[in-house]
Amino acid sequence: MKKKDYKTPYGSVTVTRNIYKSRKTGVLYLPIDDKSGVIQNTTPRLAKSVTSKYVKMAGGDVVDDFKDNHALNLTLSYVQNITYIVGRMGEKKEDEIVYSLPKLGGEVATVSIGVDGTCSYVGN
Repeated sequence: MKKKDYKTPYGSVTVTRNIYKSRKTGVLYLPIDDKSGVIQNTTPRLAKSVTSKYVKMAGGDVVDDFKDNHALNLTLSYVQNITYIVGRMGEKKEDEIVYSLPKLGGEVATVSIGVDGTCSYVGN
């Protein structure tokens, strides 16, 4: 049994966890970390909240928001690290998704490619 602090949207919680070690490989297995979706020491709900705020606001604003509205003292590096890890998890899932193309009613006669003002070169 080993204690670990987890960050939640409601503050830190200390949990006593079971740890199992393989005799063959020496690899540690922690059922609570494996089954709960914990990211480092962060619950999935807090990770979702941090990442969704970070996409919409600057990092310093996210830190201030959590301090003012949730009474949580997070650091900018913590916000960046959790967001990075969640992003990497999304990239791994994207590789597993199989997209199916829609069935067309007939043969495509014309393809049009346009350039709008955001993609136009403006310079000398």
